Amino acid sequence: MKSLFLACILVVITTNAASAQQSGYIGMHHLKPKPAPTNTPPEKAAEVPEEKTTEIPKNEDHTDVPVYTALPPEDALVEPEDLEEWNHIGDAALAHNDVDIQNLIRLVESDRGAVPPHGLFLISKSLADRNRMEQAALYYFVGQLRLNFDVARWPPTPDPEDIKRRQENSQKSPDQAAPNLESKPRIYNPHQGIQSLADQIGGPIISWILKNPDRMTETIKNVKSWDESAPYSYLPDYDLTEAVPFQKWKKLLVRTRETFFDQMTTWTNIMSKIKR
Repeated sequence: MKSLFLACILVVITTNAASAQQSGYIGMHHLKPKPAPTNTPPEKAAEVPEEKTTEIPKNEDHTDVPVYTALPPEDALVEPEDLEEWNHIGDAALAHNDVDIQNLIRLVESDRGAVPPHGLFLISKSLADRNRMEQAALYYFVGQLRLNFDVARWPPTPDPEDIKRRQENSQKSPDQAAPNLESKPRIYNPHQGIQSLADQIGGPIISWILKNPDRMTETIKNVKSWDESAPYSYLPDYDLTEAVPFQKWKKLLVRTRETFFDQMTTWTNIMSKIKR
């Protein structure tokens, strides 16, 4: 981490007890004067050992770096029928001030696996707009990784309408067939809209990373930690194609992660050579 913040809270509690002296009334003839108070030295307060300081790592934008616990791939996956939509896309799109963004981050971090790539991209844009670039990069590239996995488990398919039109056309005589029909059916990609959104908002974040190869190295580490510790429990908020069988998702996830981080590492190496 670029900077460290030393956090130490030393609490010393001392308790002083006061003793009360009481006198009893027996009668005027038996009244006795109070004995003079004895001057005794005050008890020495017990020494409290000084607490050791704990270094709390900070991001470049001075936000805390949380510690995550990795999940095995099989524990990170949720069967298609149990996936749920995230109902805070509007909140992510409308977060324009520091208070809104901080509340949004708390919402995300309280249930990280529930946030789809769409939400992560919108949050990263809000963070980048407030110049909180390191956290913006984290959410942006986590969104990219998870979108890649969505493409793998709900892959693009030939457009069903196009297939139907081609079948109908094949049964017609040459003079009745539609002219200039493409040789192959068009591909329906349900993720195209989200991919376009990522391309639109990624410019400032990527530009920030390009200024310093160390930023990419740190981002890769943070993305890996975040992703491996958060389940894939979200349901994308758009029409999907037929899913690859759930039994194959584990291999798809492992392969998607390996490919993604290999590409990120290659990009980092290229950046490092350019900056020399």
